[in-house]
Order: sequence, then structure tokens, then C-alpha cells
Amino acid sequence: MRHWDRALRQAIHRQGDAALPMSKYLVAARADISGVSVWHSRLRSLVREMGFDGYFETSAKEGWQMAELHEAIRTGIDWESRPHVSSNELFQAIKQFFIEQKKKWAYFVHYR
Repeated sequence: MRHWDRALRQAIHRQGDAALPMSKYLVAARADISGVSVWHSRLRSLVREMGFDGYFETSAKEGWQMAELHEAIRTGIDWESRPHVSSNELFQAIKQFFIEQKKKWAYFVHYR
């Protein structure tokens, strides 16, 4: 956990003034299988110490805290500060070229 926290901090530091605001969540996945092996008091302490914006014990199979995690991520992103990305005409032309080439080559390729 500390490794990933350090990696995130280094990535933000490298971006300097260009770094966008970031929310950071601690997620225990597959909690239905093995549970969480760390005491809850220790987890709360780590969440505070490392500056996490939330902690979630999740299970996709059981649906535990999936909606809450989804909502936290959705609301944790400052969508207005994100750069707008759109495809230009050149990109579309190149994409169409490759799609056409793939269709042409499909006639020559035989799968075993």
C-alpha cells in the first residue's frame, strides 16, 4: 500500500504545476472471499495518514460497496478541469483506412 501511495505522489510531483486535482481511494477488493486481514482501526489510521479520500471493502460478486465506490469516483473527478479530447478529420481518415484494410485482409487470412 505504501508503495502505491508513494508512486502516486511521485507521479503528481513530476507533473508539477500541470498536475490535475486527484482523489485517492483505498479499495479492498474481493472482500467476500477472504475478508480484510487488517484491523479496521489500523485501516482508518492508514486512510488518514496517507490522505485517502475514502475506504471501500468491495465485492463485485456480492455487490458490496460497488455503487458507493462508483459514486465516489464519479463525484471525485473534477470533470470541468479535464482537457477536452476530440478526434480530428485526419484521425478519422486514418482509422477508416485501417478498417478497410482489415476487411480486405480478412479474405486472405485463414484461421486453423
